Amino acid sequence: MGDNVTETADIAPETIADLRKAFASQRKEEIQKGTYDEQDIARLKEDANYAAFFLKAQRNNIQAAVKNVHESLSWRKQFGIRDIVEEDHSQQDHESGVMYFHGRDKAGRSILWIIGILYKKNPAKFDKLKRFLAWHFEKHCREYPTEQLVVIMDMAGTGLSNLDMEFVSFMVRCFEVYFPNMLACLLVYELPWILQAAWRIIRSWLDPEAAEVVKLIGRKAIKDFLDLENCPVRMGGLDTFHYVYRCPEDRKKVTFADTLDDENNMATIEPVNFENLASPVKATAARSSADSSTREPYKEKSFAGPLVTIQPGVELYFTPSAEHETIEKVTITNTTATELVAFKVKTTSPQKYRVRPSSGKLQPGRSIEVSICLQPGRSHIMRDKFLLMSMKVDPAVQSQEELMEAWKSADASHIMEHRLHCRCRDGATNLQSSKVLPLDQQVSQLTKEVSILADAHYHLETQLRVLSSLLIVLISLVIIAAVITVFLYHSDYINLGLQKRQLVMNTIPSDVNYYEQDM
Repeated sequence: MGDNVTETADIAPETIADLRKAFASQRKEEIQKGTYDEQDIARLKEDANYAAFFLKAQRNNIQAAVKNVHESLSWRKQFGIRDIVEEDHSQQDHESGVMYFHGRDKAGRSILWIIGILYKKNPAKFDKLKRFLAWHFEKHCREYPTEQLVVIMDMAGTGLSNLDMEFVSFMVRCFEVYFPNMLACLLVYELPWILQAAWRIIRSWLDPEAAEVVKLIGRKAIKDFLDLENCPVRMGGLDTFHYVYRCPEDRKKVTFADTLDDENNMATIEPVNFENLASPVKATAARSSADSSTREPYKEKSFAGPLVTIQPGVELYFTPSAEHETIEKVTITNTTATELVAFKVKTTSPQKYRVRPSSGKLQPGRSIEVSICLQPGRSHIMRDKFLLMSMKVDPAVQSQEELMEAWKSADASHIMEHRLHCRCRDGATNLQSSKVLPLDQQVSQLTKEVSILADAHYHLETQLRVLSSLLIVLISLVIIAAVITVFLYHSDYINLGLQKRQLVMNTIPSDVNYYEQDM
């Protein structure tokens, strides 16, 4: 995954072993007392990437890393982070849209969106909000244990009522202690000037290195981090995604049966199950209405490489829909006589598609059908591409971990690559249909949008009142300064006149005065 993956390559195995040994020795009493969750202890012992997170966060300082491990693991046990599940949070919390996963940045890292204008400070709900945020962080770490996370705080239209210093303090604590080295960057979008003083205080809570990943950005700078296809329309991009929460029961109706996880409402690609490679993956989602009898002639053209044949070999044609997923199939065949071949599928827009399987192995002469599913509501696909990679692999490679390691260590010259371009079928450049919601849902959605507009209007009025007050004060100060200036000038003028008169009187001879008196 490039730069978005945190690996142990730059952490020596001896350093990881020293951390484990030091922690077991220095925190022996806490371990025996059950201060930490046994699963977390086991993960620290067995998962080198997990241990590396603490070392990276503490710059390979063993003692600092031991302290970090203690603070993180004791908090996890006390907070009960492993026991928090999606159903623990209310339907209202999920539907609020105050935070959700969606899309990836230019480096391919997952994005957690936090919408500031939807958040209202409420001390009574603070504990629930902390658990909601921590659940999102834990969810990311479980699904992508070696991948860093990008957090975008959309602060457009917010005011003082939307800023909760306690919440931000907890989030900073998560980044620095509870989930060390998880944060790739924190992007604060369009922070109002009235809140910038508060953010200067927040930055002071971070050490200098951590503060570097916090960036205040606007409509222009956001494009340095997001492609136009992954950037929301409200920020000047092309992504028309609108967050709508779907409960687990609803998600099961539109995804591959027991194969994909859609809890974060975004495209995910999971590793293939090696036991099922012999048979194509079956989809339960509705396939596009165009079957093999209506497929374009050039779609049947295949690509023949030195290791595999790919069909179709040029383009993938989708019919975007607002109502259901569109699935296209790609057949990969190992054309070698004796070689075991590994394959991997990547895409430039992982938030739009589901791929199953995304990687695996093929015995000589065997084929597999890869299902590529375009998510509902995605119509801008003309620039999307899929990269199909293949290479020879040693028959001794058996497990998924061994295959991942083989890809990491493979020489680039030994990897065969082929690209497929995405296209819309004729007449399908726009979404085919718009789903008409029931009246009560339309009213609910409209009410929510009106509420958001009302809040934005209220905050705008508040800011205008503040600006008006400041303008009045400024004008008053200018008037007072002008009056004082005129008064001082007038006083100096009078004093100068008196001085000149006295000077003239002093220069008149005394006999003239006598003469004037005699007259």
